[in-house]
Amino acid sequence: MKPTIPTIAAAFLTTIVGFGHARADGAPGSCDCAVTPAAPVAAPAPALSRWGVGLELVSLAVADPAAAMNAEPSQLGGAGVHIRYRIRPRWQLELAVAHVAEQTQDGVPGRQLDTGALSVLFHPRPHARWDFYLLAGLGARTDGDPDLTDDQREATKRGDAQLGVGVERRVGPVTLGAELRAIAVEPDDQPVDAARMTADEPAARDADGRFAIGATYYF
Repeated sequence: MKPTIPTIAAAFLTTIVGFGHARADGAPGSCDCAVTPAAPVAAPAPALSRWGVGLELVSLAVADPAAAMNAEPSQLGGAGVHIRYRIRPRWQLELAVAHVAEQTQDGVPGRQLDTGALSVLFHPRPHARWDFYLLAGLGARTDGDPDLTDDQREATKRGDAQLGVGVERRVGPVTLGAELRAIAVEPDDQPVDAARMTADEPAARDADGRFAIGATYYF
């Protein structure tokens, strides 16, 4: 019996419908389940450089141990260098030295000091672009007059303890920073001039302040 036109049409429609269901259902063994994308993994923080060397401009306010308590401290200015070593991301060691001199109004060279300090720096957020830190250190100072002999200079040596705070701004491998320190200096062996004191106005303790701005190159 020859197939009729209606029979051929019916067979064609049945094939089309079956193919459509196969496309909708997917390949055998496939699943329409929604795939949840994996959560992005945070990139690890970049490694911080171990070493840093820097230059700084220093302003030092030095109290006169023989002056009255309300006397203005001497203002000394100069420059210094520092070397830093990072023990861990949050902890650094710093060795800093500087030479400062008093600028008198008449142009006569005033008091000069050579200073040095070994400090520990703590960075709460070491990877931040604005890097804030706290510091504590021990230091020493001597008379910076270049005409003194080594023995004379050693005789003027005095130790100190330092606490401070600083901030740095990262610009590639270089940081620009500012730092403020309070310095407690050990008592001077030289006698205090009693004529410059009164019963109500005792001699001032040696508490100095140090402000510095500078740049550090890390490598």
